[in-house]
Amino acid sequence: MSTLRLGIAIAERPEGPYRRLQTDTILQFDNPDFHVEDPFIWHADGLFHMLVKDDFKNNSGGLTGEWGAGIYATSKKCIQWHVHPSPKAYSRTIMWDDGTTSCPANLERPNLLFHNGKPTHLFLATGNGPAPYTFEDETWNMVIPLHL
Repeated sequence: MSTLRLGIAIAERPEGPYRRLQTDTILQFDNPDFHVEDPFIWHADGLFHMLVKDDFKNNSGGLTGEWGAGIYATSKKCIQWHVHPSPKAYSRTIMWDDGTTSCPANLERPNLLFHNGKPTHLFLATGNGPAPYTFEDETWNMVIPLHL
């Protein structure tokens, strides 16, 4: 499997046509086993912000050390991205209201809900299972309130 490449394109209208702003990927890694997917990008406080899934391969440890965790990065112009020095934005280990914890098979497609310009909830597609992509009985969208 080749590394997923994330790029940036622009258009005058949402329906296009689009043109690439550069040929290089917006996140570049020296290790070919570092792989990311499912970017969610927003603009606030003069910066572009990104959550992206750490989907590393071959037990390389990726950027967070936890497969399926979220990576946080920022950019001034949405072209060159800087991964935060402590990049783990969220973990697959979930603490429930009753204090118990679980580790779902996957956390996919991070999205944020904003109120008055501030993120209030993290949405993730997930499902129960013993290992990534091995779902036992159900999948759903998880909503995690943020306490920032």
